[in-house]
Amino acid sequence: MPIEKEPEGKYISAKNLKLHYHEFGSGYPLICIHGAGPGASGWSNFKGNIDAFGKHYRTILFDMPQFANRISR
Repeated sequence: MPIEKEPEGKYISAKNLKLHYHEFGSGYPLICIHGAGPGASGWSNFKGNIDAFGKHYRTILFDMPQFANRISR
């Protein structure tokens, strides 16, 4: 069953950036890097795939710097 509402994500710090991501499933890691269109985020680009990917992989939907509005400096 697909997840309709975006769940709360996690954060990791890298130098002076606080980066947002979502994590689903377990096993070998699969990192999904979103496109560059307006409103692009890991969730918006891959929410339809997490059920399938999460069954077999530790799926990480990463929000790249300067695209997601959750990034703080």
